[in-house]
Amino acid sequence: ATFLRYSTIHKMNSTIHVMKTPFSALVPILCSQTQGEILAILFSNPEQEFTLSSLTSRVERSQATVWREVDKAEVAGLVQTRKVGNVILVRIHESNRFFRPMREIIIGAFGPPAIIEESLAKIEKIHAIILFGSWVARYQGKPGKSPNDIDVLVIGQPDRKKIYAAAERAEEKLALPVQVTVRSPKEWASPDPFLREVKSHPLVVLYTDESVAGLRDS
Repeated sequence: ATFLRYSTIHKMNSTIHVMKTPFSALVPILCSQTQGEILAILFSNPEQEFTLSSLTSRVERSQATVWREVDKAEVAGLVQTRKVGNVILVRIHESNRFFRPMREIIIGAFGPPAIIEESLAKIEKIHAIILFGSWVARYQGKPGKSPNDIDVLVIGQPDRKKIYAAAERAEEKLALPVQVTVRSPKEWASPDPFLREVKSHPLVVLYTDESVAGLRDS
């Protein structure tokens, strides 16, 4: 199948003619925001199958729209589907040769990093937002069970009610619990046993300012 996009505009006699050109069949790329959101769910849970109805609920689009985007992704070799009775099950295609680079791009753009950063971005007195724990381990390719939650470390002195409300909003979009721990910059620099353990494992730094030492180059 060939997917078409509008990409070339020619102006002739004051009339703009938009030419359709095909997407490359060599490198599958996103066709829409909806497809990005669907793929983020699937890439974040590569061992799990999702029903079409559950994906529809998660991305808040019509089932017809979700099926259209799933079908495009399947033709591109990014997902696999199977039918059990009247239920369509969808999962990411892990053996696709673009799996690793596409996973990093999709999750970074549409998955937990983007959603959590967006949820917390407007809260004042935050000096750093860091992801840690099992989700980060899976994100960076370490094998293991799918994470049951997403651990977030916030460094600063923010309003905690706002932090927890933002975490709840992120949970609704991600359908995974978001566990937020808040520490001050002074505590980050201290020999706190919990923070020593956090620092000993891979981190995903979503945001940091100059006040938090050791994160700028992470």
